[in-house]
Amino acid sequence: MYQDEEGAARPSSRRNPRQEQTWAAALAPCLLLMACSRSSETPSPAASSSALALPSASPPPGTASAAPTAGAAPPSAPLRLRPPLAATYHNGELFLAGKEHDGERHVLARAPAAAGLLERTAVLRTLGEVERVSELQLFAGSGGVAVVATTSAGGTGKQVLYRFHGNGTEPLSAIDPVSIDERASVCATLDGVAYTAPPPGPAAQAEDLLHPRPWRALVAPFLPDARPPQVPSALLAGGADSAGMFCGPHRVFLIAENRASVGGSSEHAAAPVQLPRYDPPPCPCHFQLSAEDDTLVEARSCCHGELALRTWQPPAQARMLRIHGAEDEGPGALAGESTAINLEVLRATGDFVGIAGTRRLPSKLPRRSDLSPNADWKDTVVEAMVVERATGRTRVTAPELARLPPGTKPGHFWGGWSGPRFILAFAIEGGGLWHAVLDPASSTVAPARVDARADGVAFAGCDMARCYAIALARDTGTAGAVEGAEPLAAHVITFP
Repeated sequence: MYQDEEGAARPSSRRNPRQEQTWAAALAPCLLLMACSRSSETPSPAASSSALALPSASPPPGTASAAPTAGAAPPSAPLRLRPPLAATYHNGELFLAGKEHDGERHVLARAPAAAGLLERTAVLRTLGEVERVSELQLFAGSGGVAVVATTSAGGTGKQVLYRFHGNGTEPLSAIDPVSIDERASVCATLDGVAYTAPPPGPAAQAEDLLHPRPWRALVAPFLPDARPPQVPSALLAGGADSAGMFCGPHRVFLIAENRASVGGSSEHAAAPVQLPRYDPPPCPCHFQLSAEDDTLVEARSCCHGELALRTWQPPAQARMLRIHGAEDEGPGALAGESTAINLEVLRATGDFVGIAGTRRLPSKLPRRSDLSPNADWKDTVVEAMVVERATGRTRVTAPELARLPPGTKPGHFWGGWSGPRFILAFAIEGGGLWHAVLDPASSTVAPARVDARADGVAFAGCDMARCYAIALARDTGTAGAVEGAEPLAAHVITFP
């Protein structure tokens, strides 16, 4: 995290905005992957005001697979992996990385963008034996694929970047791994993986908290003979946590407080620019950033429901907008009193920005001064909206996609654009996996449950028709096996 000038915490892009984490914790009670439920193509407008009811009982047990027909050829061995898991979608294909269930090796696999069980023949490369991997990040671009493995071997953490280049059906060729500092920010363009790094030389090992040495911003290209894009490093003068880094298709942005800089394959490294300043907040605020379409977009949510956007698309000047109407809708707007949205997802495309998060509801109508971390909180609701990028006007709002009773933890959130529709997916502890479709053209919301019962889900991305995820599902007929020890078969699930 890094701090803005008011002292509020901001994300430091430690996790790539385009690559989300495995949903293991929220889905651990489930045992079998079922078919993915599909939402209606013509949702009712009333759906935008109704919440998804949480199941009152545990999901029904999965049914056993049908017996193979006599004389039929035996199926190929399924691809079995263990968490952590990572996935990404690129040019009509899915790439995934995970740990083999029967060894210590981590593998990189490729699969078609279609629902179904994956086979071992999908494996492209082996990363080798990497000890104690706590996180995997996966990126695909023009001519290559990259995996970043975060490890904690020997009590010290580090990140290792594995790159493989190749086009089409050609075998992927490995490029020598790169060791990255465990504190580094990592993201990727279509041209390569960008990361921050401490200064070279012996002096870089010395810890000086009062005078941190400037860091650098580097790009490791997917193609071994490509010239690395230039990324400005002026905002990294304060060390590892002084700036956040965010990637678009061809641009790399650095942002620190109210300054930002940009570089990349089509850019010359430029001096930082000044961003418009927010009004001083009366309370702590939540931030979320994105650069998916080569435009830096930042959302800020403060108490009383205030939402604002800052956008910068070089060479144009940066702009700031208030999101109109956001604080006047939803269950959090109690007689004009509203709490801040804990922003989880920010995805921008074309004319629109999709935003989602959670909001805690007070147990009673509070005074404005009582909306604090020490207030008496009751339920948590999941909210989402789509706003116009140019005006900040809200086009479609889902103020209560789901209501979480006290003690229920929301799991991981993921969002993306499938054509003109904003797709949000989220997990609920003990309640499975859910998704919602927000369509700004028709101002409708279509929530639905994804009937995916698995021990881990990694979301990959979307095309113009649907979104994709990889789920690890246990076999049927494994009753009595030790919890966590059964091999997990990798499936592709699609939604909506």
